[in-house]
Amino acid sequence: MHAWRLRTAFALLAAGSLLAACAGGAGTPTLLPRLRAENGVGAATTARGTYRMEVTFYGWPDNTPPSGAIAYPIIHKTAGGIGSYANPITFATDRSEIAPGTRLYLPLVKKYLIMEDDCTECDRDWSTRRKRHIDVWTNSNAKSNTNAVLNCEDQLTPARAVPVIVDPRAGLAVSKKPLYDIPRNWCYLGPNPVSTSPPGNNTPAPPR
Repeated sequence: MHAWRLRTAFALLAAGSLLAACAGGAGTPTLLPRLRAENGVGAATTARGTYRMEVTFYGWPDNTPPSGAIAYPIIHKTAGGIGSYANPITFATDRSEIAPGTRLYLPLVKKYLIMEDDCTECDRDWSTRRKRHIDVWTNSNAKSNTNAVLNCEDQLTPARAVPVIVDPRAGLAVSKKPLYDIPRNWCYLGPNPVSTSPPGNNTPAPPR
């Protein structure tokens, strides 16, 4: 069953707007310490290293409100990214666990991520149990098939906590496959693509 992940992007609009104004959408690494300090987000407790974390996924349909809005625009003005070191994918978590602007590397999908959003469930997990939990943006937009996106999120979500590298070095292996391919209406994970197309749609599998 799909678990709806809620985040409080608009409740944190003031902080997000200031970050956007300071960063100008560029999100250069040299700006991050100042941006974090100015917005009271420098007290995160997770240091560089590899941790086991619960990893979930969210997209346009189950963002709150349905959109690409994010609480902490650092590199992106709205949720996005392809997963490279230069253009990591937006993820959400509790900012007291991982500071906005922090990069991660998720070996599960061979993607770099960047903390740019808040996640209510992640906040609750961290504040009540110190449970590490990140919610990763799944490429989607207003025209995406809602059921297909939600099914893709469920397909991508591992059954248990997985290794995540905090503050990784550049140059790690990166998959070129999107987490969700909007034009093809496909979801992939690892070597085997999983179709989320409606019955009767015989779209061939995308190239690996």
